[in-house]
Amino acid sequence: MDSGIRIFNFDLQAMRDRPAMYLSPVSITAFRHFIIGYEAGRRWAAAEVENPFALPSDVHPWVAYRLHFYGEESGWANMLIERFGDGPQALEQFFKLLDEYHCRTPEIVATLSGLQRTYTEVCANGDRTRAYPSNIVLTSYNAEDPGLFVSAEGYDYFPGEGFCRGLSYFKLMFGACQSELTILDRAVYELWAGQ
Repeated sequence: MDSGIRIFNFDLQAMRDRPAMYLSPVSITAFRHFIIGYEAGRRWAAAEVENPFALPSDVHPWVAYRLHFYGEESGWANMLIERFGDGPQALEQFFKLLDEYHCRTPEIVATLSGLQRTYTEVCANGDRTRAYPSNIVLTSYNAEDPGLFVSAEGYDYFPGEGFCRGLSYFKLMFGACQSELTILDRAVYELWAGQ
């Protein structure tokens, strides 16, 4: 017996190709609401299938980096709206940035070795003192954009991890001075240090 229900396979590329079929109006706000609603529906239904609309977890810092925002706190959608308005142009720019994200090539600009600092992690069952990674890497994805990405092998998260717009913030977070860094790409480092 035919239930009359048809399942259509669509994903971000389908939305990119024909946004007006899925979004009304065609805007970043409608797109963000669609993604949030889809994810909420998946959670409610306890869906085990892969989310075809999942965005990279670090999409916020990538947009901040490419659009030259100081931080990522306002979120990818708000940064795009601020730069391009809340219309088709902003949605087009989002997909362009997503393409760049998937094609990016990291370049290590500097490293910080031997860091011996701790931070306090606030947890429901009590605060814990944790050590920062002893070896931190500063990475760039192109030479035009100010800002570097802070990471450490084997660490998913630590305070200051992710997008870092300038040297002053890095010094504040890690208590490290310029002389403690091993600089591998002077030109990109100078652009970042000037922020």
